[in-house]
Amino acid sequence: MRFNGFYGNNRTKTILSGMFDNRRIPNAILIDGPRGAGKKTLAGILAAAAVCQSDGEVPCGVCRQCRNAFAHAHPDIKLYGADGSTRTIGVDIVRQIRLDAYVKPNDASRKVYIIADAQNMTEQAQNALLKILEEPPIYVLFILTCDLRSHMLETIRSRSQMVSVGTVTDEEAVLALASDGITREDALRAAHISGGNIGRAKIMLSGGFSEISDFMSAFTKALCSTDLYSFIRLSGRLEKDSDLFNAFLELLPALFRDAISVRNGGKATLSGFDAEAAAISRSAPLKKIFNALNTALDSQKAADMYANVTLHVTALFSQLWRNFH
Repeated sequence: MRFNGFYGNNRTKTILSGMFDNRRIPNAILIDGPRGAGKKTLAGILAAAAVCQSDGEVPCGVCRQCRNAFAHAHPDIKLYGADGSTRTIGVDIVRQIRLDAYVKPNDASRKVYIIADAQNMTEQAQNALLKILEEPPIYVLFILTCDLRSHMLETIRSRSQMVSVGTVTDEEAVLALASDGITREDALRAAHISGGNIGRAKIMLSGGFSEISDFMSAFTKALCSTDLYSFIRLSGRLEKDSDLFNAFLELLPALFRDAISVRNGGKATLSGFDAEAAAISRSAPLKKIFNALNTALDSQKAADMYANVTLHVTALFSQLWRNFH
C-alpha cells in the first residue's frame, strides 16, 4: 500500500497494508492520535485506496477514482467534520449518513464516509451510527478520526479496526516539511520544538519560527512573575497576529505537560522549550500547573466559538493568571 504524504507510523502502515493489499477491508476504521499527527491525511489516503481501480498497490494515484478522490471530488467519498472545528456532530447528521449508506455507490465499488473529529459526536449520534456498524452494507467503509479512542463508545470501538498515529522522527518531519519548501535548518528546529508533530510544526513555521520562540520565552517570564500588568500587556501581541496566536495555542498544552513532567523528576520532551518548562515547574505547585494545562486545553477546544480573537486571548490570559497565581 502507498502512503504518499503520510510520514512515520510504520506499525500503523503495516497493519493497514495487510488489510488493503489483501483486499480484506473492514467496514469501519477508527484512527486516533493527537492534533496535527496526520489523522485526516491518512483518512484521505485510505478513502482513495478503498475506491482505487488498480490491481497492484493502492492507492495508485493515477486511475480516475484516485484522481477524483485526491481532488476531493469523488461522488462516493463523503466527509463530515473535516473543517477542523469543534462543533457537535448531532444525531440528525448521522441519520442522513445512515440513509445515504443504503444507496449503492454511484461510480466506485465502495462508498466511504469520513467522520473527522468523531469525538464531537453526541452519545445519541454515536448510538445511531452503531446501528449501521452492526449490519453495514458490504460496500460501505466508515473512517472515523478522533484525538483519543476512549472518547468513543466502547460499542463503536469494538466494531472498528483501530489504529493509532503519533509523532515522527526529526528526519521524517524534515521530509514532510521540505515538500512545503521549508529549509532543512528551519524544519529541524520546528520538528524538535513540536516534538515530532508535523501539523504543529507547520503552524509554528507559518507564524514565524523565531517570533514564536521569543514569545514563548517572554510568556513564561511574565507568567512566573508577580506583575499582572506585564502579563496582560503581552497578550496584545497575540491579538494583532492570528498566526502567532494559533502557534502559541498549539504549543501551550505541551509546555505545561513538560512542566509537570519536570516537576515529577522527568524530562521536557513535548514542547521543545526545556528551559521554559523548567522555569514553570519551579514557580508554582503541581496543582496550579495542572489547572493551567486544563485551561489551555479548554481554550483549544473553544477556538471556533470566539468570533473575536481579542476576546479569546483576553479570556485565556485572564484564566491562566487566576489558575497559576
